Amino acid sequence: MQWVRRFILHHDKRRPAEMGADEVRSFLNYLTVQRRVSASTRNQPLSALASLSAHVLGCPLPPFKDLQPARLRPRLPTVLTRDEGSRAGCVV
Repeated sequence: MQWVRRFILHHDKRRPAEMGADEVRSFLNYLTVQRRVSASTRNQPLSALASLSAHVLGCPLPPFKDLQPARLRPRLPTVLTRDEGSRAGCVV
């Protein structure tokens, strides 16, 4: 429900029945570009809006192939100094 609420607020409180795939695409691109959410986070509102559209409004959304790609953040390894390792109980 939270993602549907954010979607409605993003589009100036328009009724979901008046909006379609273009508004969903716009919202998802806003989340990706301006809010910089990850790909897995972007899937949550997509799923919520697809569910709303299909089960409540009765008109399923088309597949989206032209969404902005989500930025993948590089994973940095955690490296401990010898002192930190010995304090954590690691054998150094």
